[in-house]
Amino acid sequence: MVIDSIYNAYSASSLITSGVQYKTLDFNAERDRLSRLFRNNGVYYFDQEYISFEADTVGTNKKVNATVIINNRQVTQGDTTARIPFKIHTISKVNVFTDYTFNNRYKPVTDSAIYNGYNIYSFEELEYKPRAITDAIFIKPGEIFKDTDRTRTYNRMSSLRVFKYPNIEYTLDPSDSTSTDLIANIFLSPQPKYSLGFDFDISQSNIQDFGVGFGGSLLIRNVFKGAENFEISARGSVGSSSDAARGSSQDQFFNISEIGADIKLIFPRIFMPFNTEKFIPKYMSPFTTLSVGVSTQNNIGLDKQNLNGILNYKWNPSKKLSHKLDLLNIQFVRNLNTDNYFNVYQNSYNNLNEIVQSGDVVTNPNYINENGQLLIPTGAEGFIRDVTINDPGTSGISEDQRQTIDNIRERKERLTENNLIFASNFTYLSNNKENLYDDDFSRFRFKIETAGNFLAAFSSLTGAKKR
Repeated sequence: MVIDSIYNAYSASSLITSGVQYKTLDFNAERDRLSRLFRNNGVYYFDQEYISFEADTVGTNKKVNATVIINNRQVTQGDTTARIPFKIHTISKVNVFTDYTFNNRYKPVTDSAIYNGYNIYSFEELEYKPRAITDAIFIKPGEIFKDTDRTRTYNRMSSLRVFKYPNIEYTLDPSDSTSTDLIANIFLSPQPKYSLGFDFDISQSNIQDFGVGFGGSLLIRNVFKGAENFEISARGSVGSSSDAARGSSQDQFFNISEIGADIKLIFPRIFMPFNTEKFIPKYMSPFTTLSVGVSTQNNIGLDKQNLNGILNYKWNPSKKLSHKLDLLNIQFVRNLNTDNYFNVYQNSYNNLNEIVQSGDVVTNPNYINENGQLLIPTGAEGFIRDVTINDPGTSGISEDQRQTIDNIRERKERLTENNLIFASNFTYLSNNKENLYDDDFSRFRFKIETAGNFLAAFSSLTGAKKR
């Protein structure tokens, strides 16, 4: 018997064992386990209603003799109902309809392709490369029926963002006299080729007294007919901050702002010079993302321009685990308003003023305003420069003061210089939250990152000067 053979092969995994306390939850869990077991081993018509338990407590000295009862399949033909043994069913054909809608359900197919045993049909011209479709399907011709294959196909097709939630139907193959072959029909309904999105928000924070944000995005699906998605997004914000550094913007209500744009190209596979299927199989829903972004900030600091490019891989080994690898994360940061440094970093400016206003120090009077304080930025920068080069116009500096000035100079150079960063990072995320209503869960995130190795290796090979 098919059911007996499968049950005995996996009996060691039973959740009902002798010597443990009786729990109703164990019996419910065992019913779920058996149902999954049979439906993932070819028993297509199996359902939980065929499983029942008998518990005998008569003369057992406070023990329970439990019996698992699995009934045969109930079949109704006309007015007759009979029970027949379950069979193992095999997938004989997989038919995929790539542009199915309610309106064209009776229309004739006009385009088709056969790829790796899959039959791919279209009511209009076929808009997808066959491999792009079959890579997202786990139901395979010639293999036994498995519920997990259907679930994985649902999840993968949905994650592509190219199709609506698919419809998968199984029917008996009329050419099979044993009634064990199944035909899987997969009906895919495409999402619109283009999607526009807009957002608008008003915010307030401890830095920003009032802010207005806005953005928009354009998503183009299936750009290369391989289920790739191309996304363009733009964002901007303006705000008012009382913490904004002194400058021309201080008299304006909206004195901080940001504008940026990003483009992304997302592939539903791992792009590597070698095959990754062995250690990142397609059931892990792998994606490769190429992205480029640019942004300009006019904020409470030095103002920045940021240009970044990222080559990213994502995959999910299980429902609870997700992995993300930024193989290459390149970022160029350019400071736009370095003259504002001493308005932003007031402690450094105050330390310089204390030195200038000490009795023994003499410096260029053009560096000082009518209150005896260093001008920003010319006075502070000129004073630091004169001390560094031992200009005779600046004198009376003690060794401790000289060290303080040197520290301020080094910090200013570090914070105002432009930066080109080559980095890589890997993120491991474990989250056992079951659903939105699950309030008892844990989340673990681990990230490792390295930066500068590529440029260090390049400078070593070329003899370029390091800073």
